[in-house]
Amino acid sequence: MNLATLAAFMVKNVGASFIIVFDALVFAGVFLLVQAHAPVQDSSLVEAVTIFAYCFLVVGIAVQGWNFSKERASGGVAG
Repeated sequence: MNLATLAAFMVKNVGASFIIVFDALVFAGVFLLVQAHAPVQDSSLVEAVTIFAYCFLVVGIAVQGWNFSKERASGGVAG
């Protein structure tokens, strides 16, 4: 996969970038929990990261759904 193919995918699937950021933030939250080695005393940072991540997930799914419905209405998607 070259850079041009990746760029074309990201243009066609706009919501994918939000979902990729969601994945990265979830991994960051897990990393923060694993680094604690003990029950987290102040979990506000982990909570903030996960809430932020799920916001990206909701936006990504909404954008993908809108993009899919727009493409389907124009006849670009079978089904």
